[in-house]
Amino acid sequence: MQPISVLVVDDHAVFADALRARLDAEQDLAPVTVAYSVAEARAKLAVQRPDVVILDMYLGDGSGLQVADEVRILALEARILMLSASGSVDSVVDALASGVRGWMSKTVEITELINAIRALHRGEAWLHPALLGRVLAAQLRRSASPPSDPLGVLTQRER
Repeated sequence: MQPISVLVVDDHAVFADALRARLDAEQDLAPVTVAYSVAEARAKLAVQRPDVVILDMYLGDGSGLQVADEVRILALEARILMLSASGSVDSVVDALASGVRGWMSKTVEITELINAIRALHRGEAWLHPALLGRVLAAQLRRSASPPSDPLGVLTQRER
């Protein structure tokens, strides 16, 4: 079985380094690398093609959503897992719309995080069950609300 390569993007060096050290202990997770900023993540994505990218939502020089955009451009096959202290439902919905396929709190048990990494690598999506109902309700509200400019969805010719 091919190992799962992981890129951790977090501006808290102690947290990121500790997470890398713990993930390195798993035989099927290798290599595990770290980027401490959006700029460093962009540079690493340009040369590495990680299978899974673990992102913090808020970084010192930008956001995890910026990195998610870079992942879609530079490492199209990579699965994105947002690992954040924020549990805002709107943030989760925005992240999912940006291509993120998993969301976890930074307080999660490490075994649950490792299981989520493996699940994302298999092509599954992952949300904590406590968030799932609220995220689905918010997504339904967003899709049911009419656009602010109803004509904005029409082409020039349709208008």
